[in-house]
Amino acid sequence: MAAVPDDVDTDTQPPLSIPLRHFVVALAFLLAGGVVGVADGLGLVTGFARAAHLHLVLVGFVCLTIAGAMTQFVPVWSGTHLHSHRLARVQLWLLAVGLTGMVGGFLTARLAALPVFGALVLAGFWTLAYNVGRTLAAARPFDVTEGHFAAALGFFVVLTPLGLLLAVGFVARPFAALPVARGGVVAAHATLAVFGAVLTTVYGALYQLVPMFGQTELRGVDHWFRRVET
Repeated sequence: MAAVPDDVDTDTQPPLSIPLRHFVVALAFLLAGGVVGVADGLGLVTGFARAAHLHLVLVGFVCLTIAGAMTQFVPVWSGTHLHSHRLARVQLWLLAVGLTGMVGGFLTARLAALPVFGALVLAGFWTLAYNVGRTLAAARPFDVTEGHFAAALGFFVVLTPLGLLLAVGFVARPFAALPVARGGVVAAHATLAVFGAVLTTVYGALYQLVPMFGQTELRGVDHWFRRVET
């Protein structure tokens, strides 16, 4: 069994009900994503089924799991208290309702709903960024994990307006007045989501979890590789 490092303070963790609700909702979105993916493969659904599938899995499962994990583990690893339990609960409602509405809009081709529910998703991720960001601010100077998490929160803040812009693009022509094409915004949005928000969080967590479960620590050249990766 892995030992808990001496510098990890489990007394500062928020109530377990907060992250657990995130994880339960995330699993529900994963199940829904699997159903939509199979139905799309069989030609049983219409509308923008592929977009619904991608958002259910990436936003609903992966990113909502990250939101719950950050809410739980940042206070523990940083030895500080979560800035606001209420905001942590609000972010879950915003993300769950917003994503459900977006998926419904994709599947039914009711595209006018996308900007409305997309705005709720944006508000949910910005609430996460503010709440966890305020929590991290009390832990400065950052260690490598906290630095990665702060960067990932920044990526969430940047990628969500791009997603909202894409949602607006289904009902209006915002790109006609912009110096960028829709395809470029889609690529930037996806890149910031996968390589920015998701993988940066994973890398940051691994710097804590691997030494904890492997009962080891970085040595010699490992520190140089860590600087290069960062």
